[in-house]
Amino acid sequence: MPTTLDFEQPLHDVQKSLEHYLRHCQATGQDTDLALEMLQSKLPALRQKIFDHLTPWDKVQLARHPQRPYPLDLAERIFSDFLELHGDRRYADDRAIVGGFAKLDGRPVMLIATRKGRNLKQNIEANFGSGNPEGYRKALRLMKLADKANCPIICLVDTPGAYPGIGAEERHIGESIATCIRDSFGLGVPVISVITGEGGSGGALALCTANRLLVLQYAYYSVITPEGCSAILWRSDSDSPKAAAALRLTSADLMQLHVADGVVPEPPGGAHTDYGAMAANLKKAILEQLHELEHLTRDRLKADRYNRFRAIGAYTGEEEEVQIRAAEETDIAAISEFFLPFVEQKLILPRSQEDIRRQLANFRIAVTAEPKVVGVVSLRDFGDGLCEIRSLAVARDYDGKGLGSRLIQSAVELAKSRQAKRVFTLTMRPRLFQRQAFTPVCIMRFPEKVQNDCLACPKRANCDETCLLLEISR
Repeated sequence: MPTTLDFEQPLHDVQKSLEHYLRHCQATGQDTDLALEMLQSKLPALRQKIFDHLTPWDKVQLARHPQRPYPLDLAERIFSDFLELHGDRRYADDRAIVGGFAKLDGRPVMLIATRKGRNLKQNIEANFGSGNPEGYRKALRLMKLADKANCPIICLVDTPGAYPGIGAEERHIGESIATCIRDSFGLGVPVISVITGEGGSGGALALCTANRLLVLQYAYYSVITPEGCSAILWRSDSDSPKAAAALRLTSADLMQLHVADGVVPEPPGGAHTDYGAMAANLKKAILEQLHELEHLTRDRLKADRYNRFRAIGAYTGEEEEVQIRAAEETDIAAISEFFLPFVEQKLILPRSQEDIRRQLANFRIAVTAEPKVVGVVSLRDFGDGLCEIRSLAVARDYDGKGLGSRLIQSAVELAKSRQAKRVFTLTMRPRLFQRQAFTPVCIMRFPEKVQNDCLACPKRANCDETCLLLEISR
């Protein structure tokens, strides 16, 4: 029997009334056009109005909706040829976490998913979606197997948290989660994790040490459930709505805090209204992220994963003010010196002082009050309204504090002042540019002079950069 949440009740009542009116019209031979028009226009408008004003607690309820598609419901619509692998080779096979090889559009991947049940029997078998230590050891075993087979790893997560029972503690649940998180950083293959419903505590985090984290529109991801937070802070679960708001656990909050890398839109009314549409949206999002990561080397994938976690959150204490301005003649030596460690790490191409001097008008630099150069970006104008952002570099002590985004914005403003219509870049940090509305694109779309420039690049043989484009609206 379909479940109606409290905030959905007005929508349910209107739908029921309109359907009753439509049946009355059909039974009495009256014109049904008005009834059909109201069903097709008034109902979607009311649904949109309700869902535009959902509270964090409402979204938590949606994430737990009894009819919501669970990870395996989505997996069977996205992946094919699933070959399940069992056991942790130490204790048992945890049925709360399922994994094995599968194919995504014909490409082999390692699929790892949490499991919930639709009835009491299934839930007891799956431990209500809460993994035991052997489940996380199995997941890590499969991740290492995928690493050996050079297969991308896709994790679908919907769990209230790891199981906190006595048996789990005796078998070291904390150690199994910590080891899974630690060893995930050493994987040399792309790891994409998706929160499809609940993403609770360390049980979710153990499967989300990924290069990219996607969150369904009405899913949540939090260090603790709202009820648990309420019980700790207010000694009651009656303040769960207040806790949900304070925890910043919704998809919009996760994007704002740079915890998530993308939000997967759900069908109108939530994922439970259309499993097929939800699976199609998720498959598209996974393929986009996989396409972005598949060109990176093993070392770059590890570094990308590390940098992603390093950029989460921001220090909000007193910081030295950093000014972004146009480079001047007196800055040339400082810019050249600033570039040296980045050139040695092969993160950017060498730039001589003479080259910097010739292109000085194209440089924007970030300087402290000392003054000290802590960030640089340059622009190259190809003509015909096309510019390229180049040589973006931020001092390590200032990385993850928004300075890279500010430099990109300053370069885009410079491009706008030159009447540019398109700005592109080749980068090993695509997430930074995607936050500024850049989108992945094939370099073959650009004029021949851009392609020739790319072919002549000394890094071409081992290139692991992503090409991204920004269309400038006037």
